[in-house]
Amino acid sequence: MTDEPEYADVEERVRKDAAFRDRLCDWLRLNGINPHHVPHDERPTYADGKLTLRMKLLNDKGKQQFDPSGDGVLTHAVTVPVEVPPTDDVLLWLAPRCPTCGR
Repeated sequence: MTDEPEYADVEERVRKDAAFRDRLCDWLRLNGINPHHVPHDERPTYADGKLTLRMKLLNDKGKQQFDPSGDGVLTHAVTVPVEVPPTDDVLLWLAPRCPTCGR
């Protein structure tokens, strides 16, 4: 039996389970990614030792850039080599969730 709360899906767990989210953020940092620059609804892919995910686009002062049409923060895709292997928590986050596109 575990003390960890049960959630219907990983997105809900990322939003509501602080300990789970902290472990994901720690792993991202270990791999050179600032978790504050990753959108909360991100669905990354992990293949061949590389992580591909969207990151918030920052201006030259380090501030988030917003879409002029009002659709939120601008993002760009980044692919980085994974230096620290994913833990079980991270693998849960990385698992495909969409049967159509595999993301």
